Amino acid sequence: AEIGRREKVMEDANQSLEHQVQERLVAEKALRVSEQRNSTLIAAMTSVVWTTDAKGRFAGRQDSWGAYTGQHYDDYAGLGWRAAIHKDDRAALELAFANGVVEGQTFDLELRIWHAPSNAYRYASLRVVPLLAADGVVGEWIGTITDINDQRVAELELHRLNTELEVRVAQRTAELQAANKEMETFSYSVSHDLRAPVRAIAGFSRMLSEDHAAQLGSEGLRKLDIVQSEAKRMGSLIDDLLTFSRLGRKPLDHAELDMEQMVRTLVDRAQAQHEGPAPEVRIGHLPHANGDRSLLEQVWANLISNALKYSSKREHPVIEIAAISEENDHVYFVRDNGAGFDSRYKAKLFGVFQRLHDSTEFTGTGVGLALVHRIVTRHGGRVWADGELDKGATFYFTLPKGSPDDGS
Repeated sequence: AEIGRREKVMEDANQSLEHQVQERLVAEKALRVSEQRNSTLIAAMTSVVWTTDAKGRFAGRQDSWGAYTGQHYDDYAGLGWRAAIHKDDRAALELAFANGVVEGQTFDLELRIWHAPSNAYRYASLRVVPLLAADGVVGEWIGTITDINDQRVAELELHRLNTELEVRVAQRTAELQAANKEMETFSYSVSHDLRAPVRAIAGFSRMLSEDHAAQLGSEGLRKLDIVQSEAKRMGSLIDDLLTFSRLGRKPLDHAELDMEQMVRTLVDRAQAQHEGPAPEVRIGHLPHANGDRSLLEQVWANLISNALKYSSKREHPVIEIAAISEENDHVYFVRDNGAGFDSRYKAKLFGVFQRLHDSTEFTGTGVGLALVHRIVTRHGGRVWADGELDKGATFYFTLPKGSPDDGS
């Protein structure tokens, strides 16, 4: 019985030992599989993966680090790996590691690392994660380095190009401002200096017609009338040129404007001065706008007076004034059924002294639409026109939308 009992104990011990051995073999196999999987994962990653002890010393061989930096094990062992970091970035790395040890937290850093295949330093994104011991103290670090050199170089190049562009734009803007100022000064001086001789021409021609009518005869008086008429037209041109030159120097006084009320007032005023047939004027909804009242009144006054003038030869002139609201702008327009214009030359409409109709047919100096263009442009808007000969014209201008409660 005693022998049987001992045999049973030995058998149980052997089975227990076999079980323990089997468990150990299974665990070792699982460990080998896990290590192989981790190695394969690291090899498959495009980032450099490495580990250090708590003090930042490399723990064992770091194959991906060696492949990237060209350092051999003897070079990067311990703290030797830091020699691959650009000298200007090492202080930031030391500080990040020191703070990381104290705080026990992950940290990220951008720095330059030597890249052996390209024989140059490359920008890289460093991410370091602590492995904490049971007491919460950092026991090990696991880090990854992702090459971001191409992205960083592209960003730096873009920044350089933007900086150059800003400098060029600033220089070009200064040149344009200087040229505009010079042109405005020139226009003002010329206009001012022309006033005296034009007045003299008008005055002496009037004196001739009054004091020497008998000697001049009917033909001479007719020619003097032409001289006086042209002198008067020249005076109007000078006045318009002065207005145009002053416009560039006048600061904008922005305010919220009731465009519909403004238009109705200007239409009544224009019709009271109009000598042709009374037109049918249709005024639609005109949303409020933000701008300089006196300047925008000039815009409306010029467009309304043009519509009255160029539709005056129609038996039943019709003028329509309305607006269309788009996402960012209000589009205002004035449409008439008058003489229209040849659309091939519409690009000339908004130039100074540009006219598409003979002055003997329709009076004017050719400055009104240039003023409209300049005023609207200064308000951040656009102007354009559509039309056909003898089929009327539509003039448009935009103004940026103001506050959400601007009456639109």
